Parts: sequence; structure tokens; C-alpha cells
Amino acid sequence: MQTSPATTHGHIELYSHANGRIGVMVELNTETEEGAASDAFRKFAHEIALQVTAANLRFVSDADLTCGVLSGLAAETAEAARAAGKPQAIIDKIVEGTLEKFKNQNVLLRQPYIRDESITVAQLQQQAVAQIGENITIRRFLRWEIVPQEC
Repeated sequence: MQTSPATTHGHIELYSHANGRIGVMVELNTETEEGAASDAFRKFAHEIALQVTAANLRFVSDADLTCGVLSGLAAETAEAARAAGKPQAIIDKIVEGTLEKFKNQNVLLRQPYIRDESITVAQLQQQAVAQIGENITIRRFLRWEIVPQEC
């Protein structure tokens, strides 16, 4: 089995939006310093920061989802469906649909790309990989938003 080179070089992209009311920090990594310094990689990093700004996401990929998050949501959904008198076969489909919807709303790589909704962020990532000729890992992100407090 051939393994891909490690993505140990990278860049942290910072982005501020809405007159400083939303701030995003994204860490992306690639295989070489040259790749990390390339215009294509920096442009991709900026696009990911914009994507995170636009959607209040929780996870980079499906692999980042913890069993506790999914199992808790599945149990809660199943209980609500049981309480509504749904048969088990329907409950299973409701749970499956609910988990899929949760992933689609909370996982960055599943999101439609904000500039071209015909592709996902994962597909955009593959385009960037092809362009720079190196693997790219979106390692992590943080998003802050100033929310007015209500009395």
C-alpha cells in the first residue's frame, strides 16, 4: 500500500468580515514549503476562510464527528419518532435522514462551495490539489462572531 506524503507545511489564514463582527482562522497544510507558499494554495486558504465565515460549521470532515454527537442525535430522533407512534422501519429512515442532514449542515467538506454551489468544498479541495500538485489538508478552523446580547 502506497501512502501519501505527510502534509506538514502550511499556512494559517485569518479573515475578518462584517466590520470585524465575524473572525475566522483556518489552518491548512500541504507537503512542501513551496506548495504552502504558492499563490494557488494561498487562494484556496482564503476561499476556505470565506466558506467558514458564511456557514457556522462545527467539523472539517466526517472523520471529525464523534460517536457521542451522532449517537446522541440518533437516540433523540428515534425517541421522538417512537413517541409519535412511528413504526421501527420508518424510525430507522428518519434517524438516517436526520444524521445525514446534520452532517450536511455541520461538516465543511460536505458544504456546497459558496462561489459555485454545483461543487462541494471537498471537490474544490481536489481542484486545488490538482493545481498545486500536492496533497492539502484542512486541519482545523475557528470562527468567532460578536452576537448582540439581549436583555
